[in-house]
Amino acid sequence: MVRMALGFLAGVLLLQQLPSLPPGWLALPLLATGLLVARIWRLPLLVIGGFLWSWWCAQGVLADRLPEALAGRDLVVTGVVSDLPRERGDSQRFLFDVHEARFPVSTAREVVWRGRARLTWRMPTRPVRGGERMKLRVRLYPPSGFRNPGGFDYERWLFSNRLGATGYVLSGLDGVSGEQPPGALHQRLRERVRARVDMATGPSTGRALFKALVVGDRSGFGEAHWEVFRKTGTSHLVAISGLHLGLLAGLVYFVAQRAWRRSEWLCRRLPAQIAGAMLALVAASGYALLAGFSLPTQRALIMLAFATGALVFRRNVRPVDVLALALVAVLLFDAAAVLSAGFWLSFGAVGVIFMVLPNPGARTPAWAGWVRVQLAISVGLVPVMAAWGLPLSVAAPLVNLLAVPWFTVVVVPLSMLATLVVALLPAAGQPLLRLVVGLLDHTWAVLAWIAEAVSWTWSPGSASPWALLLAGAGALALLLPVRGMLRGWGFVLMMPLVLPHGNAVPEGSLRVALLDVGQGLAVVVRTTRYTLVYDLGPGYASGFNTAETVVIPFLESRGVRRVDRLVISHDDVDH
Repeated sequence: MVRMALGFLAGVLLLQQLPSLPPGWLALPLLATGLLVARIWRLPLLVIGGFLWSWWCAQGVLADRLPEALAGRDLVVTGVVSDLPRERGDSQRFLFDVHEARFPVSTAREVVWRGRARLTWRMPTRPVRGGERMKLRVRLYPPSGFRNPGGFDYERWLFSNRLGATGYVLSGLDGVSGEQPPGALHQRLRERVRARVDMATGPSTGRALFKALVVGDRSGFGEAHWEVFRKTGTSHLVAISGLHLGLLAGLVYFVAQRAWRRSEWLCRRLPAQIAGAMLALVAASGYALLAGFSLPTQRALIMLAFATGALVFRRNVRPVDVLALALVAVLLFDAAAVLSAGFWLSFGAVGVIFMVLPNPGARTPAWAGWVRVQLAISVGLVPVMAAWGLPLSVAAPLVNLLAVPWFTVVVVPLSMLATLVVALLPAAGQPLLRLVVGLLDHTWAVLAWIAEAVSWTWSPGSASPWALLLAGAGALALLLPVRGMLRGWGFVLMMPLVLPHGNAVPEGSLRVALLDVGQGLAVVVRTTRYTLVYDLGPGYASGFNTAETVVIPFLESRGVRRVDRLVISHDDVDH
């Protein structure tokens, strides 16, 4: 099963390396070749199957892109707000499922384009609500983004989230039917929960943490908050994913199966283990819907469903086979998942846990097993984080040793309980809600103190593929149950990650990089010992600027930690 999953994954990854989609006529010869070779060796068929599936999925996403002929033109669109709007200053940003689009001057009702768009509405005439059906006058553009070494690939992010357009709202329009589509029910529920939290508590980091944990709304965090998360290695605690669903499912399973065993009548009809697993899956599904059913929660729910199915149908399967089945299911559900760091981090973390869990018969103290798992995850995910250019925190292993149990046993259960009580009995649930928010304020104070005391983080920059492969081999050598020289070689193989990556400028040479910042200018000039930055590109009223998103990531990817001179050519927003 593992080989099947890895072969399918290899095929999906192979398509992502191509600069454009192959011609359609190539699909049939590829499939025929795979079927012929499968009589001797099945692996090529799995690779070709993954390649063709990813190809078909990519064609579907690209078909939903806004046509170039409509770029920059005014459109009247009708649709539904498909997430929780995020406020930033005097603007709101939200995802909008376009059900109908037409030109403003046309009387025909012919649909011009359907798809999902990411919209920004500056100074809206009224608040936008999740799940709301609206009619808007907008100006849309096909997905695009900057492409620079070390920078965030915005266009890839839009593709992986199936977004076919970006743009902004010109004005809101009347004349929309009051009927709400059933598919937006969970968005309206999330909006209602968020509104009640805002009414019951004042602005604070604790409230922002609560909304992030319960409904997946992270709009309350600023750059200072994310800096604390990066320095403590706790960003994963506020991004609802497999960790949170697993925590809730584990807690529900533990409580449900113990309560079920107290009834002989219930146990005769259904074993307590199966009842607990099914109730845990139901609870995790509810949590995923409340969190907006984002792609990370979908992946986690699929993994949990396979584990529950194996228990319900009494299949004695290895944990690694459950993980492999979940991997294939996730790729069948969303082949573009491989384009997100969360995919690799979630499956990598679960794989590491399976590798280092003690045998069922081993007499290992619970605390020792937990320390071992946490340290293994910290080591095992280093190559993955380096591949995605994510910063590594020296305090992360120790902080997570304490933070993960604290969130598991106290924070997440209390947050879900407070949400349930507030939803059913708003007046009675407000004291509990304030208690949990106050607890989260104290939790944040501790994290901020740790970030101030231990502020060292390491950014791997642009490591070469060979360095990443060697680091992956080194991590395996450290995690596998081996002793002696092989484990010692694990540290040696991981060393290339921290060595210079060949980006140093030779003596007597000059390197000039003209960065892609759209309409504007940003140039980096480097010699062996000197770095000059000429202009920083544009900044916008929303707070977005290319200095933070383009220039600084490029410098970090080249190992530059200090700029000797910054020159701004003239006083203009594009420079």
